[in-house]
Amino acid sequence: IQWPPTNASLEEHSIEKNITVDNNGTIVNETVFEFDWKSYIQDTRYHYFLEGVLDALLCGNSSDAGQCPEGYMCVKAGRNPNYGYTSFDTFSWAFLSLFRLMTQDFWENLYQLTLRAAGKTYMIFFVLVIFLGSFYLINLILAVVAMAYEEQNQATLEEAEQKE
Repeated sequence: IQWPPTNASLEEHSIEKNITVDNNGTIVNETVFEFDWKSYIQDTRYHYFLEGVLDALLCGNSSDAGQCPEGYMCVKAGRNPNYGYTSFDTFSWAFLSLFRLMTQDFWENLYQLTLRAAGKTYMIFFVLVIFLGSFYLINLILAVVAMAYEEQNQATLEEAEQKE
């Protein structure tokens, strides 16, 4: 998010409130302008976009995460990347992201987004999931399916022999 906001954006995202009674019960007529933070962070004009990219640049607040460009501040705002499909916000989206990672379907993008937002320490997670999940578990599942197929094939052959 672009921070500090310009005077034009301050005026655009300010809410005018008229206060008629103060804390002491005295009747006054005062107009107060309150900055609307929520509408400001939802306005994509203040997000930083790289040229040719549809999603705003991700950043993180940890020391090894991606840093914001000068004049911008890292806050949780806007939608999730890849049209909202890439996130770990709920169990279902996290499951979809892990399935994408285990099947190695466009996993490099997920890896880059996570490193940019959370930091380099999450590289360990990706190495473990790629090696243990993708190579070991998928091959294990394929072996179990192949064994079950072979058992079913043997049972079919034995049944055919008994009919003869």
